[in-house]
Amino acid sequence: MRRETLICILGTLILAVGGSAGCTGTNASTSPQAQPTAGTPAPPTAGGNQGQAPHKGGATRGGAAQARPTARRPAGCLLVVATGGLVLNGWKNVRRSAEGGFTSIIHGKYRHEETRATASQALLDGRGHYLVVLNEDEATFVCDYIRGRQPVSSREFLARFEHAVSDGFDPDRNLQRIGCANQTTMLSSESLKIGEMFRAAMRDRYGDAELDARFRAFDTICSATQDRQDAVMALLADHPPDLMIVIGGYNSSNTCNLAKICAGQVPTYHIAAPDGLVSVDEIRHKHVGEAREVSTTGWLPAGGLSVGLTSGASTPDNLVGAAIRRLEELSAT
Repeated sequence: MRRETLICILGTLILAVGGSAGCTGTNASTSPQAQPTAGTPAPPTAGGNQGQAPHKGGATRGGAAQARPTARRPAGCLLVVATGGLVLNGWKNVRRSAEGGFTSIIHGKYRHEETRATASQALLDGRGHYLVVLNEDEATFVCDYIRGRQPVSSREFLARFEHAVSDGFDPDRNLQRIGCANQTTMLSSESLKIGEMFRAAMRDRYGDAELDARFRAFDTICSATQDRQDAVMALLADHPPDLMIVIGGYNSSNTCNLAKICAGQVPTYHIAAPDGLVSVDEIRHKHVGEAREVSTTGWLPAGGLSVGLTSGASTPDNLVGAAIRRLEELSAT
């Protein structure tokens, strides 16, 4: 039966499907893990939170953990810095925090290349510290510890964040002055909320008079990421489709966050590439919050329906176009 399908393109008609918009997300289809080279600087010594194992560093668009960008550069080698401006701003803020005696609280995924690079900036002068929190639950735990409401010892605290803190981190000492930063591809609303959670915790512990001397916050969400999140939320509020297709790498934080937003309101399928749209009966995709790809049947109902389409900030335009053409083909079958 022919499917009369209306494809909704998010944003100002094309904004949220535009591809390489200068964001630092990692897409499996466009940014394979680069192999370390002799000139690749070493990452921070800590491991990863939320069960995320440490991994070897490599060249990435989100930045590489490093001491200095010129370290061990071979003679005659041209150094090209392809790190996004917001990422660099985040690095500067983390360095300034460390120089001012502030511990950096970073909202992000520890093993993500950008977060590893951002965390490494706190260590440049040998005195700074960092703590990476993944979500509001982890932030709540830390905020309660700051307030003195968390019935755990410093040793138990470090056991929970064993791989998400800098070497020598002491929660009783290093949470007295904090600066909040974030991985630029995280869910912006969550980053802002976590920043306010830490602000409130420091105010409760030390009072308004000392707040400015003990708390700093920086918003470094990538504009391309923010544009897509805003466009998705506007579409879901004003013209909700029958289902959503989100295209982008399964390891891309900003793409996964788009899928998370959509899945809260309509059936959502996160595909890595257009070939995930196998047929009108089968789709290969990843469920929100899960790691493996699965195949689902009966995903595209017969009859009139609207399909929303958005993409991760690093998803190339040609993949988005191919996905649109594939949906048009399926609608004609």
